[in-house]
Amino acid sequence: MQDGLDLLLFNRFEAQLTEREIYVNDEKTRSFIGLNVTGPGCSQVVRLIKAVDSVMKSFAFPVFYEDPKPHVTVAWMLGDVKQQHDYPSVPLEEDQCLTFHVDVVQCRIGKFNHFFKLK
Repeated sequence: MQDGLDLLLFNRFEAQLTEREIYVNDEKTRSFIGLNVTGPGCSQVVRLIKAVDSVMKSFAFPVFYEDPKPHVTVAWMLGDVKQQHDYPSVPLEEDQCLTFHVDVVQCRIGKFNHFFKLK
């Protein structure tokens, strides 16, 4: 991809949240409940993340995670809840899975929002 700016060449797609997982931030000051994109659309979301990462690298900025795990955070709490108990990821029942359409990518840089509509 040409400096990762080819976001406009990505097609729109559907993705599905299919799994619940507990996350803890790097500082271990907050825990999050996330719904993971592990089913349909996961590979497309990861490709979009990698395209943005390549732009970040071209400006010598760090990428967030080398091995991204796409998810939507639905709640958070103070502290590291994994310190008290191990919470494995849990698949959602089929009727609990959420499907959504991805047709735009939003990048926030400082106070500016940039929107890239997918084909």
